[in-house]
Amino acid sequence: AAFDGTKGIETTIHELGHNLGLWHANRLDCGTEIVADNCSTVFYADFYDSMGSGSSAPHFNAFHKERLGWIDPDSSGWNRISSVVESGSYEISPYAADGGVKALRIRRGPNAEGGVDFFYLEFRQPLGWVDALAQHAYEGLLVHLGNDTVADSSRLLNMTPEDKWEHVLRPGRPFYDPASDVTIELLSACAYGEIVDIII
Repeated sequence: AAFDGTKGIETTIHELGHNLGLWHANRLDCGTEIVADNCSTVFYADFYDSMGSGSSAPHFNAFHKERLGWIDPDSSGWNRISSVVESGSYEISPYAADGGVKALRIRRGPNAEGGVDFFYLEFRQPLGWVDALAQHAYEGLLVHLGNDTVADSSRLLNMTPEDKWEHVLRPGRPFYDPASDVTIELLSACAYGEIVDIII
């Protein structure tokens, strides 16, 4: 990327992401549903990722960080993604905190266009490089879909479709995906982490 004139930190991080190989962070619009067969992609509309569009410079989402090798799936490393392969309760650490599980990855199934779709669950808190996000972003789970073979497949899910501005999955509102027979429920959330119940 080449800059013509003065650019802010938001644009700089966004373009650096492209130089690293990332595509845009988009949102899935399914109307009154969270996921469905007739959804459309809203480009740049993931406001929780610098590869989307917004006035802040938040972290890249877990799908993007996995593609960069910054968080590794199923490693014993300091920061990692945990692949969920059986039902149970799982803990997620705050995304910008040192150590722990940074995201959960759940297989959704084959995509009609090829590859396999995965849910990525993450928990944002205003720590470290501060994600200057709306307060609701810190009160629940952010959920993305990403395809293991398609770089341009990062899609934020709106877990509260009745509110087009609040996208998190809050405690007490289980999400069931009939395509994968997966249920995701946030049991508790505090500044130190979240407990998520997953049924596969």
